[in-house]
Amino acid sequence: MTKAFFTALSYIFHPLFLPLFGLFFLFSLPSLTPGLIEKSLYAIDLDVKIAIYMIFATLMVVAPGISILIMYWSKVIDSITMEGKRERNYALGIVLMYVVFCYFYLRELIASQPNYTLLLAYTFGVLLVVLTTLFINLFFKISLHAAGFFGIIGAIIGYFNTQVNFNLPFILLLIIVGGLVSAGRLFLKAHTNKEILAGMAVGFTIEFLCMKFEWFL
Repeated sequence: MTKAFFTALSYIFHPLFLPLFGLFFLFSLPSLTPGLIEKSLYAIDLDVKIAIYMIFATLMVVAPGISILIMYWSKVIDSITMEGKRERNYALGIVLMYVVFCYFYLRELIASQPNYTLLLAYTFGVLLVVLTTLFINLFFKISLHAAGFFGIIGAIIGYFNTQVNFNLPFILLLIIVGGLVSAGRLFLKAHTNKEILAGMAVGFTIEFLCMKFEWFL
């Protein structure tokens, strides 16, 4: 029963889905920006949000997912779960390519909209997390689940640092769920403590800094 629970968590919060989950939370959490320029992602029109959801889903979930399946069918990787470092390098390289395309595509679409800078900062953070985990994976198998989930936590905390309000109960809930996902990876013997902690640190730090200081190219 415990193994089934943690396995289900690993699939539900698969690293491919996490950037889209993070985007949904940022769009859905009520927030208000201080100052004259409204930068609240919650305030973006629904039709614009739907369009951005479609871009994220296509370029960060569907396209890389199909590419990974093609690599599996072509015997480039041995399994969909990609337990080995070599397999993960191939997959992360593919994901990085699509994330870079997604970022620059969004940047061109909304470059003239100052109230969308936090969306660009979040997407740029995703790009940096993927790039950093790809580099670290050359040396040891960092946890992509931990990097992705705690990247969401870092992004939301950094985001609320730019807003008037701060949703502490939701942050605590995310930390609990992120802890369960990470514990599940340990229980399933997919990672060591070092690999989990490295993923947490990389994901949280990069996304927090990008959102808090609105860093993007």
